[in-house]
Amino acid sequence: MLNYDVIVCGAGPAGTTAAWVAAKTGLKVALIEKYPLPRHKTCGGGMPAVVGSLLPDLVPEAVVACQANYMRHTWKFDHPILGAINPPGSEPELKLWMVQRSVFDNALARQAAQAGADLRDGLAVKSLEIDSHGVIVRARSFKSDSGIGGGEFVAYAPYVIGADGANGITAKTANLRRERTMALAMEVEYPYNWTQDHPKDLRPDVIHLEYGAVPNGYGWIFPKEDHLNVGAGLFRPDRRDCRSDHSIRAQLQQAIFQYLDFMDISYNPELIRFHGHPLPIWHGREKCHT
Repeated sequence: MLNYDVIVCGAGPAGTTAAWVAAKTGLKVALIEKYPLPRHKTCGGGMPAVVGSLLPDLVPEAVVACQANYMRHTWKFDHPILGAINPPGSEPELKLWMVQRSVFDNALARQAAQAGADLRDGLAVKSLEIDSHGVIVRARSFKSDSGIGGGEFVAYAPYVIGADGANGITAKTANLRRERTMALAMEVEYPYNWTQDHPKDLRPDVIHLEYGAVPNGYGWIFPKEDHLNVGAGLFRPDRRDCRSDHSIRAQLQQAIFQYLDFMDISYNPELIRFHGHPLPIWHGREKCHT
């Protein structure tokens, strides 16, 4: 059995940053990720540029596809309002980074590895066994037939950081969020050539937000270097868990098609690939069980 000071489950921004900080202090750290890196992650990929101040070792040019300085708001694809993120004379200047999560997360994971973390991607955590001194983490290759991840991983640590997301098992093992409210978001990564004319403020420095196409939700268009991230999400579902509701999936897909139509973007519906992801949302204070 391998031994660590801390094991981090999940190599998203939270897990990779935790592993990086812990490894820099000299702790022996394992960073486990289910999918081989780099991997796709359903996410619009927009974040405040001030995040860079928390990641001084990360070169923005390596991960930032473009920077947004404007937001364009619409209601049912009408009444557009284009607003600058920075009011005249504002200091410091605010902007939004547009990143691809596959690139951003991978860069953070490599940064953690360079700091000394033992990066183990392609490993899915299967169980956490808690005793009075720590936790035994058992993980297995996500694709055992291909050998990715090196077979079975068994390790012990006094501390485990659970950053394995909505479908992870660490929160369940710790008896957290037993009754979750699950929202749903879907997205499309649509190839786009920025050398063409840009109708309706479709520019690399503008993000678009649409509020009326999805009841209790919204749609978005986030610019990237060579594509558009077009998505829609329902964030106040009538049921606790809307993941199995096919009508909601159809509604979100239709909203994305409507957004593409509204922006005068030609597409073949048969070639559109949708990515969906559950989103646990806050529904009131809960007792913290340890």
